[in-house]
Amino acid sequence: MKFSISEDVVCEVAEGEAVLLDLKRGVYYSLDPVGSRFWELLRAGSDLDAARERLLAEYDVTPDQLGRDLERLVADLAQRGLLQPGRP
Repeated sequence: MKFSISEDVVCEVAEGEAVLLDLKRGVYYSLDPVGSRFWELLRAGSDLDAARERLLAEYDVTPDQLGRDLERLVADLAQRGLLQPGRP
């Protein structure tokens, strides 16, 4: 599935961790290194499946665990309006 990053989000990465600013709400969010890498892959145009495969290659994690973690992360980011599903 493809997701796009909301136009209202600005991201800065420092020391491997992303800080997201929702300009619309004035709220900051932070992502751990794996979440930050996932965000970076989305920014580069990867869809969810491609990002998952890349993360599996880069991190020592089982496919099931990564799948669950990404589902939770994507649901959380979408609920907060930071990601929008189904847009190019």
